[in-house]
Amino acid sequence: MLANPRVGLVIDREVVGSRAGGQWPNRQVRVIGDAELTIDADGVWTQRIWQKCGSGPALREVERARVFITIIPDHILAVTSV
Repeated sequence: MLANPRVGLVIDREVVGSRAGGQWPNRQVRVIGDAELTIDADGVWTQRIWQKCGSGPALREVERARVFITIIPDHILAVTSV
């Protein structure tokens, strides 16, 4: 990503169980854009995410810096087949 920041991300959800023709209904969100890398050196964002979404014992300290990938979107597309 440092050499070429162009990225794509797809979030896909298929509904289990086929329909006639063998297709599975699904929904997708597609994002295309440039990636921006940010280092969470002091662990603030990692702690916030862990407190909101984590399970298990709380983090006492961040053992190493995390890198966050932020996508600055050029295109966002939602697709569904029902």
